[in-house]
Amino acid sequence: MGAGREGLAAVPGAKRGNAAAGAAAPLELVTGRRRRAKNRVGKKKRYRCPWCDFETHHPGSIAQHKKRHTGERPYACDECDYRAARSSLLAQHKMRHTGERPFACDQCDYRASRSSLLAQHRLRHTGVKPYVCDLCSYRAAQSGLLAQHRRRHTGEKPYACSACGFRTARSAYLRQHMLSHLQPV
Repeated sequence: MGAGREGLAAVPGAKRGNAAAGAAAPLELVTGRRRRAKNRVGKKKRYRCPWCDFETHHPGSIAQHKKRHTGERPYACDECDYRAARSSLLAQHKMRHTGERPFACDQCDYRASRSSLLAQHRLRHTGVKPYVCDLCSYRAAQSGLLAQHRRRHTGEKPYACSACGFRTARSAYLRQHMLSHLQPV
């Protein structure tokens, strides 16, 4: 093997042959390949939902999204009639049956079945309240608490008793009210 070939063979993608090209030609080849790869990455195929304006670059994501429209739930719980569109949702659901709570708070004895619930809980320790009412100075650590608070301003009462028509802004108040309809045993 000649001295010129040894220098070229060490550079990935370098062609054998013209030893007179020197070291500059292999660098141009490698640089050119990188430039073409960037152009391909920038032109990823888009997948669009036929029912709404959702779009993604991942075929798996569009397949998963379409299940929202079709109602397909292929993953079934073997202990109850729960069905899920994703296997990860079924795994979360099964923790209800087992009582498993693998996510533990490092500041108290709270445990959660999902990492997102633990992250939400940790806000109690930090005092951070990122959700702010745009009508008053109320702040909340959870978006649901802010939504509940806003009903004070709007007067909305989305929870209704099916027996008497009683309406309330909080689901807990409806549960409490429903106890009044129970017959004594």
